[in-house]
Amino acid sequence: MSRMWGSYGSGALCALCNRTIGRKEIEYEVDGGEREWTLRFHLVCHAVWQAECIRAGRARADAG
Repeated sequence: MSRMWGSYGSGALCALCNRTIGRKEIEYEVDGGEREWTLRFHLVCHAVWQAECIRAGRARADAG
């Protein structure tokens, strides 16, 4: 199961916009757990990513 948390930026690159997440910015980190992946996002980029996940889930549900 994936986990998510937020904190101040670590200086990592955002998984969506590929820009550095500054130390004064909010960074959301999504951990894939046993799938062994981690994504880091700016606050706004995380909201966009979540919206796309919801849209993709609805599209799969409608198709199947």
